[in-house]
Amino acid sequence: MDDMSAITTNFQKVSPSFTSGFWLSGVLLRVGLTATMIGLSFLPPLMLPLLAAALGIDLISFLWSLVRYHAAAGLHLQQTGRFWSVVGGYCFFFVALVAMIFSWWMLSQGNNLEFLNRDGKDTKENVAPERGGRFEANFSRDRRELMFNGVVAQGAIDDFVENLTRSDRLETIVLNSPGGNIYEARLMAKEVKRLGLNTHVTNECSASCLLIFMAGTERTLGPGGQLGVHRYGMDFTQVLPHVSPLREMRTDQQYYLDRGVTLDFLDKVFDLSRDAIWYPTRHELTVAGMLTR
Repeated sequence: MDDMSAITTNFQKVSPSFTSGFWLSGVLLRVGLTATMIGLSFLPPLMLPLLAAALGIDLISFLWSLVRYHAAAGLHLQQTGRFWSVVGGYCFFFVALVAMIFSWWMLSQGNNLEFLNRDGKDTKENVAPERGGRFEANFSRDRRELMFNGVVAQGAIDDFVENLTRSDRLETIVLNSPGGNIYEARLMAKEVKRLGLNTHVTNECSASCLLIFMAGTERTLGPGGQLGVHRYGMDFTQVLPHVSPLREMRTDQQYYLDRGVTLDFLDKVFDLSRDAIWYPTRHELTVAGMLTR
């Protein structure tokens, strides 16, 4: 009997109070972490190690909170006999689990965000063997030009930067792309601008590809080449309700203004429908500041 009393006393010492186990390490911690995870989904995509670390911390914290509550609930039930308050706590943790899984889903979906071209399909000439057949980058014989062909897919920046280091004679990026992931395009544009490279289009450069094109010091268009613009948008917007195409478009609008594009031209882009793509004439592109010559 004395041994049982000692065990009970020790259990009471190591177990947290019901208030602490439920409200502090339960409700407050879970609400805070869930809000943080959802908040991260509104930011640009995380690097894979950071994403894995965030998910790991969230999962470990949930398990720690649940174990702590379980200990507190057992002591609370033993001391007070209040069964339904303990059950209510477990119900909260079930809801918290659902919320945690939902926040993970939102975060993972945000990291795979791609703004698609008008029909969302790759044409035969744009499909390349690298990265699952979505894009390729090749040098010209004199290594003064780097030709990027295909969709600006997730991971394009890695191969792009690697290729930039392979030639000390590189002068021009030749683009042929219907667009793709705006975050990748922004990173590629920064590299083009940082190195002071020129950009040139021989066939078509549309949607987010234009972010890369506009980073060029000299921006030129070959005979028969086209630049395609359309209003930002996403297919199946209900899948990513936290993403605002309009907010992303406003961000890039300022970038275009900084690169010398006229506000009148950008207003026309804003007035386009999601399904309409506009290929301005060479004269319109020159007047708008899209082309330098």
